[in-house]
Amino acid sequence: MTNSFKILQWNCRGIGANLTDLQLVLSQNIHVACLQETRLHPNSQFSVKHYSAYHYNPNTPNDSSPTPGGISILVHSSIPHTSLHLNTSLQAQAIKISLDQTVTICNIYIPPHSAPRVQDLVNLIHQLPVPFLFIGDFNAHHPSGEI
Repeated sequence: MTNSFKILQWNCRGIGANLTDLQLVLSQNIHVACLQETRLHPNSQFSVKHYSAYHYNPNTPNDSSPTPGGISILVHSSIPHTSLHLNTSLQAQAIKISLDQTVTICNIYIPPHSAPRVQDLVNLIHQLPVPFLFIGDFNAHHPSGEI
């Protein structure tokens, strides 16, 4: 992989509220952006110039309101890539990018106070072609609460 390849991981707490910041960060030659808590409407056509956009929005009872959570992967148009289908109940999505070698990037969001089953994470990992990067907001906290 090239030495100057840049990946952004960001819990943006709503793309709409932080669009200016997102555009500013992407202008720093970001090749892939993995965003969590996008809070996009279920049928959103959100896009960013020069990027392919892949969105996952969890089901919501009211299609007119933003979804809690949600994730997006933005891939610069100069990067050869393909989207992968994942069989999981987790908020996760993956792409394969091709540079000097092919690498899988998996973006995941685990909401606070949720308790994903270890087997769900294992099943997700087994679906990812190697080598892979597992990127996201896991809301992982030390059980003592002190760290």
